[in-house]
Amino acid sequence: MSAPRLTRESARGVSARPGVRGPLVEPAAVGVVHLGIGAFHRAHQAVYTERAAALAGEREWGILGVTGRRPDVARVLDASGGVYGVLVRDGADVSVDVVGAVVEAASPDQDAERVVAAIAAETTAVVSLTITEHGYAGPPFSPPIELLVRGLRRRAAHGAPLSVLSCDNLVDNGAVLRRIVRAAVSGDDGVARWVDDAVRFPRSMVDRIVPATTAEDRRAAAVLTGFDDAGLVVAEPFSEWVIEDDLAERRPRWELAGARVVPDVEPYERLKLRTLNATHSLLAYEGEARGHTTIAEALDDDELARRVEALMAESGLTLEQPPGIDVVAYRAEVLRRFRNRGMRHTVAQIGHDGSRKLPIRVGGTIGDLVAQGVTPDATARVLAAWAVHLRRGAVVDPLADELQAAARAARDAVELAELVLRLPGIVPDAVAGRRDVRDAVAAHTAEILALA
Repeated sequence: MSAPRLTRESARGVSARPGVRGPLVEPAAVGVVHLGIGAFHRAHQAVYTERAAALAGEREWGILGVTGRRPDVARVLDASGGVYGVLVRDGADVSVDVVGAVVEAASPDQDAERVVAAIAAETTAVVSLTITEHGYAGPPFSPPIELLVRGLRRRAAHGAPLSVLSCDNLVDNGAVLRRIVRAAVSGDDGVARWVDDAVRFPRSMVDRIVPATTAEDRRAAAVLTGFDDAGLVVAEPFSEWVIEDDLAERRPRWELAGARVVPDVEPYERLKLRTLNATHSLLAYEGEARGHTTIAEALDDDELARRVEALMAESGLTLEQPPGIDVVAYRAEVLRRFRNRGMRHTVAQIGHDGSRKLPIRVGGTIGDLVAQGVTPDATARVLAAWAVHLRRGAVVDPLADELQAAARAARDAVELAELVLRLPGIVPDAVAGRRDVRDAVAAHTAEILALA
């Protein structure tokens, strides 16, 4: 017999069960519109928002979650009244946080007018986005950006201040989003002036490992909660959010829930991208070449673990210590998180979209190392592992066909190295033609090609 469905009503008593924490607050209104309500937002910003609201005793921070291109998540959340669980896996230990911050769900195709109206509403204080790197390309712009711009144009009529908060792994994401919006409204002087005066675009950095939810995860959550949860997401215990202190006055008090609101996000962002994300990429691409399926398995490979330590040490030459962060402890925490076998984070999933991810994960590091007079070695191996992935792997990338064809046409490791270094934007232009960098990438490419 199947379990009953988790709903807002049935979730009210769920925290009485061991290992389950029920919704912490019952929102009375939408105060946040989130564009791109995938698994990551539900396991990250929505959790912070609910906890902050509960700690502040506020009920105005309900979330209207807007899906990407497909309406599936909106349908699931509508059926549950917006309530869903976050299954937290820490090795063999599991628990569930049932989250009630999402009060409405919508899809761009079917509910565009409702979304635009919500962005324009004076009761809305924050519009946040998790649309990944490709969603910021254009023109033509992606549906979330189009909805944002339409909502801002309408909101300008009353002029209430607004925070527009990117929660994606883009370098200086707030400035990127500001430029996009400012260009889109440049033909309307009144709207443009209001955007300049009243709309804030803070930079932010987000971090939590959120693998794809499996049928096994749903069964484990149902045992704990007693309910079937079609909206379930899975996450590790760790979570981090760093936000630039450039927000409109009215907003959730996320710092009460553990977020850092700081004058300068860049040191935190660079530490994460060049330590955690770069290491993720190395484990994904070389892990694939060595026959590993998950990140945890890859890190159990002693040779790969040594490569990871070398990568962290080398990238550390280009980093400054963020306030309040012990970098040595941070590295150790990254490795502990990656070894969490409760997270079946696959190397295939992490290896997606390398042409967009590697410029900010390793390209800048290589440029900075060369500027310091250091020839990159451990960092060069990340590009080498990606080159081998392009030649042999199942590539998921906006440029997949072009990249695979070129990689398979390369006659040797040197040509493979030259291919990835010549790709526009992967490394800084001043570095792309350097023979010492090419030779470092080529040497590692030849070694990884020989693995199988």
